[in-house]
Amino acid sequence: MITNKYGLLILTLLLSYGCEQKTGDADSTGQTAVTAYDAAPVADTLLVNGRVYTVDPAQPWAEVIAVRDSRILFVGSDDEAAAYQGDQTEVIDMNGKMAMPGLNDLHVHPVYGFTVQLFECVFPGTATPDAVRQTVTQCVADYPDAEWIIGDQWETDFFIKHDIPSPRKWLDEISGDKAVLLRDTSFHNRWANSKALELAGLTRDSPEIPGGEIVRDKETGEPNGLLYESAAGPVLRIIPDWTEEQYLAAAREGVRAANRFGLAGIKEAWATPQGLKAYKTLDENREVSVHLITSMSVLPMLDEEKNLDAKILEQMRTAHRGRNVNTDAVKISMDGVPSASRTAAMLADYMPVYEGAPTHNGKQHYTQEELSRLIVQLDKLGMTAKVHTAGDRSVRVTLNAIEAARQANGDSGLRHELAHAGYVDEADIPRFAELDAVAEISPYIWFPSVKVDSIIRAVGEERGQRYWPVRDLLEAGAQVVAGSDWPAGALSSMNPWVGLEAMVSRANPWGLRQDRLWEEQAITLEQALEIYTRSGAKALLLEQDSGSIEAGKLADIIVLEHNLFEIPVDRISDTQVSLTMFGGRIVHRMRAGG
Repeated sequence: MITNKYGLLILTLLLSYGCEQKTGDADSTGQTAVTAYDAAPVADTLLVNGRVYTVDPAQPWAEVIAVRDSRILFVGSDDEAAAYQGDQTEVIDMNGKMAMPGLNDLHVHPVYGFTVQLFECVFPGTATPDAVRQTVTQCVADYPDAEWIIGDQWETDFFIKHDIPSPRKWLDEISGDKAVLLRDTSFHNRWANSKALELAGLTRDSPEIPGGEIVRDKETGEPNGLLYESAAGPVLRIIPDWTEEQYLAAAREGVRAANRFGLAGIKEAWATPQGLKAYKTLDENREVSVHLITSMSVLPMLDEEKNLDAKILEQMRTAHRGRNVNTDAVKISMDGVPSASRTAAMLADYMPVYEGAPTHNGKQHYTQEELSRLIVQLDKLGMTAKVHTAGDRSVRVTLNAIEAARQANGDSGLRHELAHAGYVDEADIPRFAELDAVAEISPYIWFPSVKVDSIIRAVGEERGQRYWPVRDLLEAGAQVVAGSDWPAGALSSMNPWVGLEAMVSRANPWGLRQDRLWEEQAITLEQALEIYTRSGAKALLLEQDSGSIEAGKLADIIVLEHNLFEIPVDRISDTQVSLTMFGGRIVHRMRAGG
């Protein structure tokens, strides 16, 4: 609403300048002198009476933001607001609430996440065998005509905690004549029943699949139903796909969720052709109200020797590019996860699964030569690579590949990203800044939890506790960004405030645990906000347009229900966004009462 305070300010300005000054006075050269009032363009929107955290070092705090034609016109004090107000200006009174730039999630799977939530058989990662049995049994009953039941998420340590000798036979008891495939919380491993294995042609005589493991019964050699990493490929390839309408619905829900959580930018971390098509349709309908980069899966672009087909890449890149959709990025999966499946590529061996068991240090999906060749080519083509690097060996190999690209191509201006860079050898920490490589961290899923417990059991207590060296990376000058990886990690949503709190506290945001994970690596709230705003915008190639509240930048602004600097750290995860503005347009407004 327009308050009397601002009406009075306008009247005062008019009286002080006088009617003759509104058109300007001629100076000695005959030119018209422009007065301060004339120099101030009228804003489309004024956000007033707030506590504006700008993330601009030159002006950290302000009270008012003027917006015109999608961009920020002015940032300053309430006393200066009236100069930008006209008859048609919408004035939004923030009532003392905190405003700030929109956040950025550099690793999220919105289409995947919402197809799961909307159309699959879902149970929480904490589900017990009885709860899984009940849910799957109900899904089988609810879809009598379905050939397949697809769902998630079983905890990574599910089969360590629960005595289920044959996961395959256990599912057979409740699946009837349907094929069943269930994901774990990492989304890297699968659990299948006999019908699913039969349809995929996986038997006792099936050879191992590179980059994965068909877990087998120790006595018979038959697949026991657990498929790690790429071993699930034969099953995934025969699952009926969702319809175009379902993909479109999932993509639309992803954008709406981003707006609701105050996200100005997101990077889709594994964009499939179906997802790309859905985003392009939304963009053509002007429904993509977020800065979106799609990291296209590199797999369809590779031949059997893992050489890149530049023609296929360019076709996908061109066909799906849009007004708010940037298709100049590719996703590469270098390894798996460092939890119970022990599939992340580590420099040192994992702990044995049981006393006396053989051990190993994980698996690389690409050799050094293959990855270097791929990164050099992508860099030359102007494509940013996001590489899944959950183990410290994968981090090193990927940094080597980026170094090869710098040597071959010079400074391309591209900042390639190492996703989930949680384990980084000390010798490799300074290389991020030296190579202008981005450390993408996953604070949503690495605080003390059952998932981290599983990782510590797999890698050992000492190494397990030294996870996610965020402070060390920042102090070494590395660019650090944050990604949720939703829906992986048994997360219920892409809520960025959970991860932001965890970076500051290094604790479980829901208070479920009292311990902290490598507390020495905790960072300040200011540093965490920098990661989620300016650093994230830079990784989205938008550092000139977004990431801070400054005159000339796009009006990507959020208003919060509480001031982050005036609440306990353990309340940050409860943050509610009352208003989200994208490019000057309001795309989310909280209803009265939440």
